[in-house]
Amino acid sequence: MSECSLTDADRVVERIGESCEHCTWTLTIENVIRREQDRVGRVPGPERIRSKLGSLGEGHAYFNRGHRVKRRISLEEIEAYVGTEGQR
Repeated sequence: MSECSLTDADRVVERIGESCEHCTWTLTIENVIRREQDRVGRVPGPERIRSKLGSLGEGHAYFNRGHRVKRRISLEEIEAYVGTEGQR
């Protein structure tokens, strides 16, 4: 996908989450934080967020044969995002 064909929403997802190359599936850091907070009652740490992003992306690819997560977000990006969100 070329830079000029990206929509504003695509740029946001690429900056703070993961998405699929073949469909509109996306998963943001904020989605993972909300899911974990609802499930266990507390905000997860960066390592847990990274783990959940990875496992949910793998699950999407497994259940939708031929799909692939086009971008993996790094632990450093997650730490930066969580730090930024915590300062608000």
